[in-house]
This record gives sequence, C-alpha cells and structure tokens, in this order.
Amino acid sequence: MTKIYVASAFRDYERTRAAQARLRAAGHTITHDWTIEAETRDGVCEGYVNGKEWYARMDVQGVMNAGVVLVLTSHDMCGGWWEAGMALADDKRLMIGGFNVEDG
Repeated sequence: MTKIYVASAFRDYERTRAAQARLRAAGHTITHDWTIEAETRDGVCEGYVNGKEWYARMDVQGVMNAGVVLVLTSHDMCGGWWEAGMALADDKRLMIGGFNVEDG
C-alpha cells in the first residue's frame, strides 16, 4: 500500500506509535519509526543529544522515502514542521491532523 512517515511532537511518541500501529494494520508501511528514539529519551526533545545528527538523517530519509507525510499536531512539535516542509519541498502528499489535547 502506501509508504507513510508520521511526524508529531516528540513528547507525543506513544500516541504517534499507536497511530503508526493502526496504519500498519491497514497495510501501510512506516518509513521511519522515530518513536523508538523518543522513548529512550522519555519524550524530551533537547537541543544537544549524543547521536542527534544520526537521528536527524534517519528522519530525513524517512520523509524522502514516504509517499505521504502525516503530521499529527499538538504541542511544541520540535522537528515536525521541518518534516512537513521537507514533504512540501519534495512535492509529497502532506496530511495534517491532530490529537485532542486537553492539557495545553
């Protein structure tokens, strides 16, 4: 089916992972699962992290390999808007939605 990259706020990694699972169950391929990194850092997106360059390269590769980039908006988004911009620059289908955020 479709190759999809799912972007969202770093601290929303658990909800993003659930969305990815639903997409996989529907037969889609997730091009890069950044939620694994987020889990190891407790959902905290800091300015400097050992190995961050490698993670960023993997995110870029995930966007470039996708046919669709799904952006799930909620909190601060960290790099999610960069990924949306990459999708637009590469003429990818971009879908923007969001989580129901009650805690601001």
